[in-house]
Amino acid sequence: VAGRLSMPSSIRRAALRRSPRLLWLSTAMILAALLVALGGLIYLVYRDWVDEQRDNLIQEVLWLEQSIRLHMESHQEWGANVADALADEALTGAQFITNTRLFLRENPELLTVERVSADGHRLWNERNLALVQEPPLRNEAYSALWRASRLGRPAYGAYYRAADGKVQFDLVVPLFSQGRFVGGVRLVYGLERLLRYQVPWWIASKYHISVVDLGGRELASKFEGAVRADALTHQIGFDPPGDGLLLR
Repeated sequence: VAGRLSMPSSIRRAALRRSPRLLWLSTAMILAALLVALGGLIYLVYRDWVDEQRDNLIQEVLWLEQSIRLHMESHQEWGANVADALADEALTGAQFITNTRLFLRENPELLTVERVSADGHRLWNERNLALVQEPPLRNEAYSALWRASRLGRPAYGAYYRAADGKVQFDLVVPLFSQGRFVGGVRLVYGLERLLRYQVPWWIASKYHISVVDLGGRELASKFEGAVRADALTHQIGFDPPGDGLLLR
């Protein structure tokens, strides 16, 4: 009768010593695989969240740009009505002051409304009907009037800095008399005031809304403060007024 072969005691002891090590190694590998899978899942969830936030940002910036554009188009229509009334001599100086004061009260982003001559002299505004002694428009402040005279329709000019350092831009609606260009109605915007009054609080509470130039330099913002380096950003052309401005 053949006897059973038995494992030597030394081999049994070595196998027993290796078994806990194999158990710990396999456990560690399983945990590592779980951590990798969990990390991948977290990354996917985070990426989806970032994409959703970016989509929301893009949609709200597009909505904001359209809202401001429609608002400024209503200013063009008002200016065209005033220009037509002036051309038909249906609007006196006193009526001009009354109408512009009411219009400025309803549109605080505007700094002033003026009647200007073809050569850039300011004739009337909401306070005074004797502005001839004021210096004529020059350089960037003259650009909107120049463009309106050439195009024969409302035109925005180049942005420029006022004496207080804040950025402004103009809209000029041309004024014609018997087919001859004789000046225009000039609406002067404060860029910072435009953002202050036209960016709703529910957007401003989530994003830092600003207008920048083509070089990325901030010209005006809804609120003061630095933008976080890791913040999501999106920018689109800010037209009107155009001139290379971007809404960010």
